[in-house]
Amino acid sequence: MNGCCFPRNNMPNYPLHYNCHCWLMPVNNIHFEATSNLRKFEEYALKFKPVNDKSGLFLKWGYDIMDADWLLQEYCRQAQEKYANGKFTRFKLDDFGQHINIKITLPRKDGKGSVTLTSGWLVYPDGEIKLTTPYGDKEYERIR
Repeated sequence: MNGCCFPRNNMPNYPLHYNCHCWLMPVNNIHFEATSNLRKFEEYALKFKPVNDKSGLFLKWGYDIMDADWLLQEYCRQAQEKYANGKFTRFKLDDFGQHINIKITLPRKDGKGSVTLTSGWLVYPDGEIKLTTPYGDKEYERIR
């Protein structure tokens, strides 16, 4: 986690690990940025697979491959805002780094409410987070 930045209201517990010699340093004016590869949507979330088909859920909500770019932008917009405000849950810390979960709310394209789901991200240095999975689990659907 060397160089990783966290909002004060949601920092990892210190010490970070057994025999920890890490140190914390306050940093001002961090620009948090959420990034993702378009393939996370085109080749994963929106691509039909007979086993463990997540695309079926996105199709149910009205999204298809033509929405991949919009979904990427919307995920990054919501994640960046929520991460900067500490509205995420820390998940596991492993050899890849600190994993976090961020709830994303999408409007259903059929106009019947919205769906909120958990997305997975990995924290990188200098305020960057990268999407690891667009769909961890569905929280709830709201019909208005």
